[in-house]
Amino acid sequence: DSLFVDVSEDSVGIGLTNPSTYSADTLVINTPDEKGITLVSSSTEKAYLAFQDGTGALENFMSFDHAVNKMNFNVFDTGGDINFTIGEGVTKFNIDNTNVRVYDDLVVDTYIFVGNDGFIGENNTIPNSLHIGCGTSDSLRFGHNIPVEGGYTSDLVIDSSGNSTFAGNVAINGGVVTLGIADTSSGHINAYENMTFNIDIDNDDTTRYFGFYKNGSDGSGTELLKIEESGNSTFAGNVSATDNIYLNSS
Repeated sequence: DSLFVDVSEDSVGIGLTNPSTYSADTLVINTPDEKGITLVSSSTEKAYLAFQDGTGALENFMSFDHAVNKMNFNVFDTGGDINFTIGEGVTKFNIDNTNVRVYDDLVVDTYIFVGNDGFIGENNTIPNSLHIGCGTSDSLRFGHNIPVEGGYTSDLVIDSSGNSTFAGNVAINGGVVTLGIADTSSGHINAYENMTFNIDIDNDDTTRYFGFYKNGSDGSGTELLKIEESGNSTFAGNVSATDNIYLNSS
């Protein structure tokens, strides 16, 4: 082993001959295979790797607290950031844990930014809420098949106008769909081709019906029209037609 001190460059090298050949050369250590640097502290103490500005105050550091088995990355300088720069040669960034969270104990928003405009996080002005977003001209996509593993498929696309496109069927277990905004916009259902309505799709009842109401919601209000499974229909008012009406009776 060798210890090299370059006084003119304020450099120290351990296990090598000239630390000044490296860009960050204040302390350079040549470690054999499976060797490295260890900070030792007791089982109830913290160990620090600090970055100071000459004031002596412990502000910016990495530390490990043996008492609670917790690793900390701390930046106390005003406007400071913690950046992890991943080079172009890296294809994946994995966090192998089942309970990973980003937490901010200040009264500010907490976000993870992805790419140029994407983000996921919490807006503290709306408590207990999760926000997922993208740029003002981009679309938000939810899908399956990880892109780097071949063939990403978008199952849900939300564009910059708020329009949503589902690639598959939509099941609404709650059973209620509300369209429009009160006193502002009406509800409309459109189909490029045929439009069908089915009741009793499991075919295990005989008393189900189509009901049309007013002045209510979720099956309440004044009934205007009822069409039963048997085909019998009940109208609350008069029926007007510009063409013939055929009535079948048995």
